[in-house]
Amino acid sequence: MRSPLLCPLGHPSAETDYCSRCGAPMDAPLPIRVPSASAPSSLVSQVYAACPLCTTALAPQDRTCPLCCYELDLPPLPPLRPRQGQSPAPAWYLLVVVDPTLDNDPDPDFPCPVGTPEIEKEIEGEITVGRNLSLPLSMGPKEEEEKGMLWVRDPGVSRRHAMLGRDSEGVWISDLGSTNGTRVNGIPLAPQVRVSLQVGDEVTLGRWTRLSLRSR
Repeated sequence: MRSPLLCPLGHPSAETDYCSRCGAPMDAPLPIRVPSASAPSSLVSQVYAACPLCTTALAPQDRTCPLCCYELDLPPLPPLRPRQGQSPAPAWYLLVVVDPTLDNDPDPDFPCPVGTPEIEKEIEGEITVGRNLSLPLSMGPKEEEEKGMLWVRDPGVSRRHAMLGRDSEGVWISDLGSTNGTRVNGIPLAPQVRVSLQVGDEVTLGRWTRLSLRSR
């Protein structure tokens, strides 16, 4: 008779990918432990506030996790390690530059700044790009203390011009109904419509503001 498969927690499983009893991955790098009737009393009497495997909250009288069925009388398990070949999610960055070549209608009263520094900002949530003409000319784009805002010194940018954000599928941008519009790789965006961005895409807005998407 064929021996049943055991999951990393010691449960017999009818499935080869995930345990048919507790749902744990069959190839998870966890030691196989089978419950023993002669378990030390120090382990049997141990009380957990949360399951050491899935962190589900437990009642003092629980001896088995109600979610993943982990048997609490067993020795504590080491944390799950990432499977070989898996890598953490990439970090996304926005490079903000002043590009004088975009200024097709120069204004002597408000010339395009020259020699301003590039700004690199990690995209972790939602960022609203807006105009702030009170910034010093030498500073160029700058993130102010107001959370979620990226201010640029560009008279062609609206006060609330565009929004960028990151979700499980990647990075997106939406024009917020700006006066002069927003372009992705030269293509104008429809207002209030989210458009996905890829690494290398370039966003232009205002008279001279260019945004580039990077990842690493």
